[in-house]
Amino acid sequence: MNKLKEIREQKGLLQKELAELSGVKLVTVQKLDGGINNINKAQANTLYKLAKVLEVSIEDLIDTDEL
Repeated sequence: MNKLKEIREQKGLLQKELAELSGVKLVTVQKLDGGINNINKAQANTLYKLAKVLEVSIEDLIDTDEL
């Protein structure tokens, strides 16, 4: 399980809710959450919006082992 999905589930949010609260497109949230798109390659503003809603740092969302 990737970090975004793990944190989102810990916060009790559905993908749709995270998308609505963050202003990130649902399809983007789905692809990042499902590991289809590499979150390490996501745009900075997307990471910022997701991290802000989830109340975590951007570093908490990315896989630092792959940097």
